[in-house]
Amino acid sequence: MSYADAWNEFRARRYEFLEFAVASAKRAGKIIMELYNSDHKIEWTNRTHFRSEADTKVSAMLREELARIYPGHNVRSEESDNYNANSLFTWIDDELDGTIPYTRRYFDGFCFSRALCIGTNPVLGVIYMPCKDLLYTGVACELSRLNGQIIRVSSVNSLNEVLMGFCSGKEIRSSHLPFLVKAMEEPNSIMTNIAFACAAAELCFVADGRIEAYLGTSLAPEDMAAAVVILLGAHAKVTNIVGMPWQLGHKSILAANQTIHHLLTNKLRGVIQQHYAQWGVL
Repeated sequence: MSYADAWNEFRARRYEFLEFAVASAKRAGKIIMELYNSDHKIEWTNRTHFRSEADTKVSAMLREELARIYPGHNVRSEESDNYNANSLFTWIDDELDGTIPYTRRYFDGFCFSRALCIGTNPVLGVIYMPCKDLLYTGVACELSRLNGQIIRVSSVNSLNEVLMGFCSGKEIRSSHLPFLVKAMEEPNSIMTNIAFACAAAELCFVADGRIEAYLGTSLAPEDMAAAVVILLGAHAKVTNIVGMPWQLGHKSILAANQTIHHLLTNKLRGVIQQHYAQWGVL
């Protein structure tokens, strides 16, 4: 299949794919909430990552349904081994983004995230926050929605009014700090910053205008892919930190409306150069 053929197939079947992803999100949300008030069984997979029983059960459900319905598609997820069918279509799953706030019960925006990509380009995204019953959906070249209603990024055009999320991810734990320090520096500092340890939720909050911007420096694709589609359909500008349109393979992300994205890029330019020189992470 050529790239053009894959795009033509996606255009013809996009609502079928969307319906499938939404149904998966609702099933995942049901499992997540059934276990929410339990004594969570935690399994550490490395020094900076653990998974809960909910992660494991959702992962098993997702793999079974993908193998049954779309066996010819690739699958990449946080909690299971990648499956390569040599397809241009790849499903990107995060079974439970925000495992820390989920198990510690300090933030109810933990979520399920699923994207569909053609090559390295995300073309469909679904993010579901089951505790809030918030369903974000995005399809390439269409307007994004929250529970069926069209959403749009904030119209704020001054850094002094910007509420912004920052996150380093699991790999380079302190790499976001120079960006935060510079963003808070006068003149033209941002208003303040937030951090919920749930990148997908914070990116959704940029898409629906609850916050103005988000910057991540070393995230996993599962944290970002679905949100990228939703953000683009909400009129956000979404790039990696050096200004390239976001695609699979990028570990950094900067999302905001067009004006704020430009102002942040200019303000953070020196930090961006230092970050790339030190870490080489895009």
